Amino acid sequence: MQTMKEEAISMYQQGADPYVIAEEMDRSVSTIRKWLWQEGISGKPGVRSIVDELNPEQVKEILVAYEDQQTPVSAILKDWGLTYQQLYAILDRADVPPRRGRDDIVAANKKRMDVAVQMYELGHPLKVIKADTGIHAPRLYDELAVRGVPKRQRGQS
Repeated sequence: MQTMKEEAISMYQQGADPYVIAEEMDRSVSTIRKWLWQEGISGKPGVRSIVDELNPEQVKEILVAYEDQQTPVSAILKDWGLTYQQLYAILDRADVPPRRGRDDIVAANKKRMDVAVQMYELGHPLKVIKADTGIHAPRLYDELAVRGVPKRQRGQS
């Protein structure tokens, strides 16, 4: 037996408009849209979620990148054309906890920053540092100031 949420999602995937679903189930449209959002579905008529279109191998690749800790979430979103809600729907379906506030994330971010500072000190261009570490120049400059590393003069690599 399906729950109301599962039934609403099924109706939507069969082409029913969220307003029609809400009326038939005696729920508000915002409740229907929330249920859809929780599953990574946009809730806009005629728009299928990329989450439903991913094959198991693609989901596995996304999960590996996410669990890698070195890959920023923003890079995963960009590489796969996902929104945050879609990524977190994938994680939820796979019972993978979000990264927020975990000690291993803090350690991984510190390691990435250490690499970025080292690259800066070795004279690597900021574009290369960002591409390799995901650390943007303003954040890097803040960290350099904290560590007492002098900024390079213009024209120096």
